[in-house]
Amino acid sequence: MGEVTESGDVQVGGKDDIWLPSEWKDYLFAINPKNGADFVLTPKSGWLNSNEKADTLGFGGNVVELKRIMGAYAEVRCFDVNSLPPDPDFTNYMSGDPRVQKWTVVQAGGNIINPGKGADIYSILISRVAMWIHVSRLEFFPKLPMQVKVNSYAWRGLYVRSIPDVVRGKVVGVVGPWSFSHPVTLLEYAPRGSSVWAKARLVNGTEGYIALLWYPDASRMRYYTSWRMVTTPPIPPKPIYRENR
Repeated sequence: MGEVTESGDVQVGGKDDIWLPSEWKDYLFAINPKNGADFVLTPKSGWLNSNEKADTLGFGGNVVELKRIMGAYAEVRCFDVNSLPPDPDFTNYMSGDPRVQKWTVVQAGGNIINPGKGADIYSILISRVAMWIHVSRLEFFPKLPMQVKVNSYAWRGLYVRSIPDVVRGKVVGVVGPWSFSHPVTLLEYAPRGSSVWAKARLVNGTEGYIALLWYPDASRMRYYTSWRMVTTPPIPPKPIYRENR
């Protein structure tokens, strides 16, 4: 937490905690599986520590959206605790809203696992003042536009869809396998759950969404292009989605 001083510097005030209004607790119950919100709201489980207030907390591997960068700190976009929650059917982890975070536990070796007995649990980034994070704790996606090449995982071709969704996204094109002579231009990112999609433009001018990092379940994490990132995302939630390409 912190604020910007008159001189333009970021004055970080350390951790903060807030009381969650009943509307936000209802939202947590709506976006979590059965008993998931109970886990989140149980004191000393992680988010509520020494009292029943929500502490400043983020979870490894999740995507965040930055509002601005000042020096060594970046302001993270959060929900405003004084506002009403959004519709949980449209704003949740699988919709790609970076303010909804999947709970993770980072092991000593750097592996990212689920909490408890492997449950899919969700929390939110929510604040009453500006929330800042040191940039050294972030991995930035490469700037766009940029050109990428399809790799051998897409040996049957890479589907280009109307929206970043394997079920509802109509196929509008296909990138041929090993198309090194015809790179794809990435235009904007569209993270969805634990996967990362991007709007792309093909050499023929067709635009649509392709899966850069397809992570449908814990046993399959595939990069279909030369785009890469170092950070491992949270383990994908159930139900398991069918294979994309």
